[in-house]
Amino acid sequence: MNAARLTFSRASRSPAIYLLALSIVHANGANAAGGDLLWQDAVDGGAKAGDMAHAVAVFGGMVFAAGELQKLGISSFAIRAYDSATGALVWTDRPAGEPGQDLANDVDASEQGVVVCGTVSEAGAGKFGVRFYGLTDGHLIWEDQSQFGSADACDVLGTTVYVAGNIRNSTTGPDFTVRAYDSATGVLLWEDQFDGGAEVGDFAHAFSIASGRLYAVGRIQQTAGNDDIVIRSYDAHTGAVIWHQVFAGPAGESDEAFDVAVGRDRVFVAGRASFIPDSTGLLTWAVQAYSADTGKLLWADYHQKQEVDDIVVQDERVIAVGTRQGGPAVIRAYDARSGNILWRDSFGGTFSEAMAVDTNGQLAYLGGHVRRTTGELAIWTVRAVDLTTGARVWQDRFRTSKSGGRVNDLVVASGRVYAVGLTEDAVTRSVKDFFVRVYDAQ
Repeated sequence: MNAARLTFSRASRSPAIYLLALSIVHANGANAAGGDLLWQDAVDGGAKAGDMAHAVAVFGGMVFAAGELQKLGISSFAIRAYDSATGALVWTDRPAGEPGQDLANDVDASEQGVVVCGTVSEAGAGKFGVRFYGLTDGHLIWEDQSQFGSADACDVLGTTVYVAGNIRNSTTGPDFTVRAYDSATGVLLWEDQFDGGAEVGDFAHAFSIASGRLYAVGRIQQTAGNDDIVIRSYDAHTGAVIWHQVFAGPAGESDEAFDVAVGRDRVFVAGRASFIPDSTGLLTWAVQAYSADTGKLLWADYHQKQEVDDIVVQDERVIAVGTRQGGPAVIRAYDARSGNILWRDSFGGTFSEAMAVDTNGQLAYLGGHVRRTTGELAIWTVRAVDLTTGARVWQDRFRTSKSGGRVNDLVVASGRVYAVGLTEDAVTRSVKDFFVRVYDAQ
């Protein structure tokens, strides 16, 4: 291992300028390009607190970061588009709505345009919010704020925009919801609004599309107070439900899926399961593999006192990342066919977490934060590891005397790693700035 070296970024265009990375450590040679910081941006929304990026997408030489910016205690839905090579700001939107806690949860882009989804406020309540923009100039093509609820995940594929989340109605409460729109007009093509049975709270958190099918995951309540993992498979063109599976852990309380990935003929679901009563506050890491054709459960892996945040599949390897309660960030790599653990790793100390993962070539890239002690300032962490062995290739841990940070999402494209999240104030420990940081991938 070579000695740690300090890396200096280009000056940010925002009021907050960060120049010092705590360390970028290379395991593959002193002159290696992997992990070099290329550009970054830190944005203060005006309140000097509460600003963060939740999601990132890359397309056509541009990078799109979505999240929230705060001013006068009011959070606004925010999207920023950059030149992916230089970091120059191309366009931005921060729609002025009613006072409330608006935010963008997800973003995706294609030649058709940019979709951003989240929550917008009206009459003191949150609405299922979708906005579709022109790719290069950011002009608003259409939007949908027709229903109360929240849009948690979105994707644009061909001429269709897909969105998942929850929509509330007066009879069944929040319902697990998936919608498909025409990308040019915003016309609703199909919708599935599903009530679990208890007429309480049902939520779709994520979805993945492959071979003409859409697989959506989240949680439903079949009986009041008991959350169950749900997976629904659809014909992506018509919205017809192909199969539906529910998993209830033995304790029957807090079962929930947070992410899903599709590889060849299998659907991989990541979340938590209740193997012990929820009153103990101890949850269980759950990674499950289902048949993409039938929904049959093929294998599963559970670990108590842990929870999965994100999952990805490549080359018959499944990489899942998350956290151990009161402990370090956790990474596990599985054989996609058998479910056998190929390698595992962890980093950080108390309350550290890996929140995002992506793969490219022979490397997997992880994003999250590190806390070694309970009250310590969070350290923004991005790590590249060998996909086959789990060996660390490079790592960036960002912290200054005034700020720490956390990665909420990352994506690898065109030889670069795009990570987004937030900075944290060293004095108040409060969220500070909407943060984007870009690296050479390898």
